[in-house]
Amino acid sequence: MIGLACGPQRPFDVILVHSLSRLFRNTKDLLVYKDQLEESGVRLVSITRDIGEGDAADILQTMLGAFDEHNSKETAKHVSRSMKENAEQGFWNGSRAPFGYRTYTAEVRGIRNKKKIEIDEPEAEIVRLIFRLYVHGDGTLGPIGTKRIATTLNAGGARNRDGQPFRLQFVDKVLRNTAYIGEHYYNRTICDGRSKGPKRSGWRLPCRA
Repeated sequence: MIGLACGPQRPFDVILVHSLSRLFRNTKDLLVYKDQLEESGVRLVSITRDIGEGDAADILQTMLGAFDEHNSKETAKHVSRSMKENAEQGFWNGSRAPFGYRTYTAEVRGIRNKKKIEIDEPEAEIVRLIFRLYVHGDGTLGPIGTKRIATTLNAGGARNRDGQPFRLQFVDKVLRNTAYIGEHYYNRTICDGRSKGPKRSGWRLPCRA
């Protein structure tokens, strides 16, 4: 949008937003892009925070932008802490469970549904087949690789959760996923020499595929 606004054709002369904090997450971006838009003759208008124009408005906008950045960081910190606590209590963080599992509501706390995961039997049977083919093969040539596993699944009419044929990348992801040995980690950071060390919060899944 900003690229179009600052481009040669300039298809519009005003960008209207609900709140600038929803468009720019830090003060630097706010100042840089606001300046670019002004140079291109495009006004940036917030419908919830109309502070006018001029030098005084620019100073106030910078102060408000810094406040919004601080508030965004604080909110992210609290959300991250809440999700970590949720994971440590054994509840599921995220929308989609690994293939072979499904989420279910384990508890209701106020307006929040606390979810865990359980085996989804039709998908789990495909997961079991993937591991059998990888370890034992199809009974003709011994263990087989990810590409042939995907081909075998597709030839048998199996489809993934989205109704699409299996690809070797998907099979490889299944084979590497520790969820299938009962372990899933949330907020794991791998030590790569640039960080102080690995940080991980994990818990054992209550079931295995």
